[in-house]
Amino acid sequence: MVGGECDDFNDCTIDGCAKDTGCTHVNKTCPNPYNDSCIVNYCDIIDGCRSEPIGCNNTDSCFIAYCDSQKGAICISEELESCKLAKVAVTATLAVLSIGAIVGIIIAAVVCAAGSAVGAYAGYNYVFKGEFTNKNPLFQAETQTGSNPAFGRHSVFNQKPVGSGTNN
Repeated sequence: MVGGECDDFNDCTIDGCAKDTGCTHVNKTCPNPYNDSCIVNYCDIIDGCRSEPIGCNNTDSCFIAYCDSQKGAICISEELESCKLAKVAVTATLAVLSIGAIVGIIIAAVVCAAGSAVGAYAGYNYVFKGEFTNKNPLFQAETQTGSNPAFGRHSVFNQKPVGSGTNN
């Protein structure tokens, strides 16, 4: 068999023809042109030998993951400087907000207490102003002379029932 008759259309094999056995297909070994343990060499059946860096997966956007060939092709994850600064800024902001919140609560408590005290004093003065002054229009103080129309000689309470046999 000559030419393309032994081609298996797989770029990962070396196709050949032997008189005794016929077509041969030997797997290719892809070389490492970069001599780097963090580069993976493989064969694609359509494209042939390929090289790609080892994928170090990282789910946290504040970290960068990379392969370190000097340490034996292991993935290293390092925090980005921008994230470190952001954490410091957030921590400082929360600390300031916490102090501000505490001061605000204290001020609010003082204002409420002062407002309550002033309100209680004003309310007391309003309610108990002239506490011992009787506002009944029929009332006459003891220091004044006069008669109470509800009581006395001509009061309805002092009248005898009709037909009782006594005259006033």
